[in-house]
Amino acid sequence: MQPSLKTLVIANNSLSGPIDDVFEASHATNWVFNAAYNQFTGSLPIQSIARGQYQSLILTDNCLSGTLPRDALCINRNMTELLLSGLHAASACRSDLLSFLSTLGFQSSYFQTDVIGGSLPMCLFTDMPLLTSLALSGNSLIGSFPTIDQQLPPTLELLDLSHNQLVGSIPRAVLSAPFSLLDLSFNRFSGELSTNGTVYVGQTAASQISLQVNMLSGTLPRAWIGIESIQVLEGNMFACDSNTLGVTANNPIHDPLSSTYTCGSSSTNIAMVVVTVIVGFTGCSSMAWVVYRYRSLKPLVQEARVQWRLASNLLGRHVYDLMGAVVVLLFCTLLYSILTVTTSVYAE
Repeated sequence: MQPSLKTLVIANNSLSGPIDDVFEASHATNWVFNAAYNQFTGSLPIQSIARGQYQSLILTDNCLSGTLPRDALCINRNMTELLLSGLHAASACRSDLLSFLSTLGFQSSYFQTDVIGGSLPMCLFTDMPLLTSLALSGNSLIGSFPTIDQQLPPTLELLDLSHNQLVGSIPRAVLSAPFSLLDLSFNRFSGELSTNGTVYVGQTAASQISLQVNMLSGTLPRAWIGIESIQVLEGNMFACDSNTLGVTANNPIHDPLSSTYTCGSSSTNIAMVVVTVIVGFTGCSSMAWVVYRYRSLKPLVQEARVQWRLASNLLGRHVYDLMGAVVVLLFCTLLYSILTVTTSVYAE
């Protein structure tokens, strides 16, 4: 490869085979390399990345393997674009679960034969002052956000970490950054978007925000009411308006679920759990007392009966006792199911 070559774009083709040779052939600095939407295989070019020669590295939707190279990525302090979404998500490395559906005109589900994995390097948020776009979606990343005690680089405009397995709360530094696109959807983030009534969100009406299908709660930021491109309600449980029953507080009017979303909050869930426990305890105790009294009084009634009905009455007593036990069991099972569902909702 020519040493003077600074930019190589081979995206949106059907190229396949190992990609290592392409990386090893170049020793240019501030190199722009875009091989997105192909079918390249092999391991991630960690040694090449570790030379710190990239200004832009785009490998979206290929069939690469390995784990996210944390240390190697941190060396590239001059990088402006890092787009590594779906490193092992191209169609060539998918396996259809129900392939016959595609022949009928339906979209078939699929699973990936391999995953990338790894966790988020802190350096991507603190040590790359020129970074404008960061996309790591669809790589089965685990863990939580690293501890970020400072503001994100002001150049960072796009952050896409969707479709991973990230947990924990969203840092204040992320919520306060003025992104043009913030996509953290389809993860397991939890916690509230505000603390003690103070909202740490700096997005504007021109932003695109996607936080759906997480485990977020609390009150939505007032600044998000008028954002035109927003999806946050689905799969989360945000608080209701304290002044209007059943209406989501600061409801984002452009969210697809704005008119049908059922609001809720942690305080509502706690109340439901407490009520369910009290009703369950009271109901089970009452049923147990009734059965006990019934069984203690029945022998006195039976002694007054004629002798020839003794056998049938004894049989009837066991049947009634069994029916009473079944009723109590069904009642307690129903209450346990209600408590389990309510508790699971609260846990989300």
